[in-house]
Amino acid sequence: MKLLIFDSADDLPFLGAASWDMVIDCARAPASTYEYWRRRTGANCRSIFDFAHGFEDLRASRELLHQGLNVVVDDGGIDWWDALFLSIESDLRQLMLARRLSQQLPAGCELYASRGNPLASALSHANGIRLHILQSRFHSAWHRVSRYKHALLSLEHHQLAQAVKDKFDPQHSVRRYFGHRHEPLGEAVVLLPSAYVNVSRTAVAIAARVPERKLLLVCARDTARLPVVPRNVTQISLDAYFQDVNHTECSHLQSSFAGLIRRLANSVPEFSMALSLGLLDRLHSLLPWGLAIRDSWKNLFDTQPISAVVCADDSNPYSRLPLILAKQRGLPTIACHHGAFDFRMAIKQVHSDFYLTKTEMEQDYLLEKCGLHEKNLIFAGSVSNSPNEERRIHAKHDKLVFFSEPFAAIGWREKEVFRDLIPRLWSLAQSTQLKLAIKLHPFESARSTRRMLREFLPGVRGIDVISGTMSGDLWESLQFAVTVQSSIALECASRAIPVFLCGWLADPYSEYASQFVKFGVGQRLDTPDALANIPQLLHTQRGARVDAPRLDGALLERLLSRQSVFQESLST
Repeated sequence: MKLLIFDSADDLPFLGAASWDMVIDCARAPASTYEYWRRRTGANCRSIFDFAHGFEDLRASRELLHQGLNVVVDDGGIDWWDALFLSIESDLRQLMLARRLSQQLPAGCELYASRGNPLASALSHANGIRLHILQSRFHSAWHRVSRYKHALLSLEHHQLAQAVKDKFDPQHSVRRYFGHRHEPLGEAVVLLPSAYVNVSRTAVAIAARVPERKLLLVCARDTARLPVVPRNVTQISLDAYFQDVNHTECSHLQSSFAGLIRRLANSVPEFSMALSLGLLDRLHSLLPWGLAIRDSWKNLFDTQPISAVVCADDSNPYSRLPLILAKQRGLPTIACHHGAFDFRMAIKQVHSDFYLTKTEMEQDYLLEKCGLHEKNLIFAGSVSNSPNEERRIHAKHDKLVFFSEPFAAIGWREKEVFRDLIPRLWSLAQSTQLKLAIKLHPFESARSTRRMLREFLPGVRGIDVISGTMSGDLWESLQFAVTVQSSIALECASRAIPVFLCGWLADPYSEYASQFVKFGVGQRLDTPDALANIPQLLHTQRGARVDAPRLDGALLERLLSRQSVFQESLST
């Protein structure tokens, strides 16, 4: 048997170089892509994600997290395995898939890889098979050049600038000289830490519920900045609060990390594979970055009168670490998620005093799927600013909007997804006599999307590509929406806008789409061809309105003041 591990950076022409019995894609693509590959190569072509076991894998990741806790702990009580684990968690899940694939390989299997990649190396390690790399050194160098060229052509200027800063200045050694520390505020403020714009938007929506409170939105990265903030919110950058890392402390913690890594690699198969691939070394190397983030937040806590912390993303170290620091200082801490759900709640430890759930649907997800205890959750209501009133009867509902998702960032072959999807959406817009618009996720590039539109719909004009926030007029123009598993489905449901979920593109772990359907938020479509049935479905199904109570400012005030919260506030 000849098995080819096909790297996510490679494209179809590479497959024709030889005959293969099986081709395993390190990425994901629509079924039509693998069928095309099969016709071209005669091989059984599939994605490594076909070996995923859904939520079971997330629970297994939690067990991996627990294997390393309470070992690499600094003098302030921060467990660095806990703080940084999520940075490699998705790679560890990939190794689980590699183990399952390895168990199905016959003896004498010949293993090839289009280029060096962790999955192929993991299979070689697990089965003791020699790995043949097909890419030459020349092609490897050419690929690196092409990758940078693609980034230059695809990313927006602000995205490219942020990527360069994150890569070449991870500890803000340069950025800190171009920032300035804000003068100490004259009264107590609630800290809102953020590293992404969607997190910032959620944070200021919470701020709107407590207009008498002063809040401090601190942007750890430029992409977290908002053009406008409420009057009771001060927005500053974290850059100027960074300093040089204490190398003695860093060396001591790295030594502890090295001992932990050796122990884990000797006892857990996934960690043994991770060590052989250098994955655990990468986690080890993140420690100086994490310490730099920790120290920057310490400096801010020491110079600003922080009275509490509200965190809308407790997974990213940029915003997770200030939450932990605040709890250690005895300050009230509140966490929530900026989207409809957060599957990482099934994996990570919760460090906040209170975790706010915005809907009954999210509460059910955290209890039934993620296994959290009800005593850790407070059903607080929606933080969204979307209106609960009915849409205007005479509004011109003339648009079909596809709410896109960061496909490349979550393992998909983005180009193949759009190749399969965009012509169908265009045909749907034509059949319903609606204007097609594509609303991008903040991680996506308008330049790249427009280039794919020109390729897949040559000669077609008039498709809107929308970045940024949704305006009121745009909401009013929606006839119906299509998405995959974006939390925008809940926004649509709150406005009684019909929404259809591309179930075949849902990720193999989170079960977000299934939870939406369980609570009547959208209708799931299981194949691309089902998009053509939407006109008929619209005749029999209107938008199912899902109302949630608004976040009560009085409740939020009690939480920020750490006053008692009555039991009826703790459940739905």
